[in-house]
Amino acid sequence: MDPELKKIADAAENTPLDKVELGMGLGGNMEIAGKSLPPPAAAVIAMLEMIGSPFVSDEGEMTDLAVFQALYIVAEREKAVAPILRWQRREEALERLKNELSGPEDPQNVLILANLFNQIADAKAEFDLAAVRFCDSFFGSFNVNTAASELGFYLSIAGGFDMLPTDGESSKKNGSSTLSS
Repeated sequence: MDPELKKIADAAENTPLDKVELGMGLGGNMEIAGKSLPPPAAAVIAMLEMIGSPFVSDEGEMTDLAVFQALYIVAEREKAVAPILRWQRREEALERLKNELSGPEDPQNVLILANLFNQIADAKAEFDLAAVRFCDSFFGSFNVNTAASELGFYLSIAGGFDMLPTDGESSKKNGSSTLSS
């Protein structure tokens, strides 16, 4: 075991949350909707941000679909990237074209923009369908509200480990330090 993690594990002041964080930091899986999922990673948070998930931003509305999308990203990670990138590339193309086109009143430009809006909607629908199908096949029947709560806790672990020192402290627990200190 890494000496820094061992110091944290041996600290007398460890709270139950500290112990969960430690387990996740050591690669332990977390159970969500009755299935074991790997610890959260930065890429998972980045993908959730890309889609405007309410789990990581105030933008989106918490719906069943938002839970399905987040579960799909958390569990399938690499498979979820392709449809998200297709969607995001089309959004980027739309932004670029809005700035390059001579004017929205030109019928040619209206057709080009309408086509891109359709492509974006298709890409979003492809991702949504993949998320719903994945959740149906992998999780089966489950309580979406409970899964959302479990998922929220799971993702909060990725937001930072409370047991580690902050603000330049050498340690919050028993003289241990982080790799960056």
